[in-house]
Amino acid sequence: MSAVASSFFADPRLRSLLDQSGVTFAEPRCIPTEHIRRMLQQPRQEFDPSGMQSLTDSIGLVGQLQDGLVRPLSSEELVAEQQSGSPVQFELVDGERRYRACQALGRAFSAKVAIGLTPELQYLVSVALNFNREPHNPLETLLAIRNIRSVGHDVEATAKIIGLSLPTVYKYLRLLELDDRVLEQLGPPTPLEDRLGVSVAYVISSVRKELQWTVCHRLGKQPTVQQATTLVAKLLKEDATAGNPDSQPRRFDARDARLMLERLWARGEAVVSRVTRDAIQGIPEERRGKLHEQLGSLLETLELLRKELAVGRADEDAR
Repeated sequence: MSAVASSFFADPRLRSLLDQSGVTFAEPRCIPTEHIRRMLQQPRQEFDPSGMQSLTDSIGLVGQLQDGLVRPLSSEELVAEQQSGSPVQFELVDGERRYRACQALGRAFSAKVAIGLTPELQYLVSVALNFNREPHNPLETLLAIRNIRSVGHDVEATAKIIGLSLPTVYKYLRLLELDDRVLEQLGPPTPLEDRLGVSVAYVISSVRKELQWTVCHRLGKQPTVQQATTLVAKLLKEDATAGNPDSQPRRFDARDARLMLERLWARGEAVVSRVTRDAIQGIPEERRGKLHEQLGSLLETLELLRKELAVGRADEDAR
């Protein structure tokens, strides 16, 4: 990998994505913003106005301190742009906030040029870069996870690319079962103060889709996890009591819990082995932080498993 690429992709996860791809990188150059179009599958759809204004003011005062990343359009894309009278020659891969700020200031955009990025690799690079900077709303995160999984990456690879823990990715995957109207409550156009929390949405996902919007509507604004859990259990019991064969509660699917339990066992066995060995030899200072991270991840997985099993028990009680 070139020096340009190595300096830009300091994260080893990104380097591993590009090592075998044949992508080459040109030195940074200043490109008029009208020659660049937005990435069609940009992972970030929401841009905080106050944050954008602060960035614009900063670039206006001291200039653009960090290069963006673009790719040249293919010959077919160039012909399409030219036929529409557009001067666009590049597509943005990373740096849309800086690009928008430069656009507002009437300045050229400083960017490195990546040659040979496939659409799949372009999206993965954009996600990996984006999700390690300005926080994304839950809906953007969920859509990014879905898109990465759709091109064949397993859950572990998805977690590494997007920079989230394995239990968190499993949690988001459950949210793909939500009614579209409930999903909309996780991000725009729903106002920030009215949005549904991820943990509450996860509880709602435990009921069948036909009941999910009812649960969401009855919970009102800013519900707690406890309120959601109580209402879900109540509705499941009401649904079962009604005796309508078309409105029986969704049976608990233990596959996710089983997968998490299997991974927990494998990871737990490795950590216990390490703890035992280090307890005998003494734990070096530089390794304690990593060990704490692993133990924290195990605890997170256990908590997620506990909630999953609790939902299963609620389903059984309702039946």
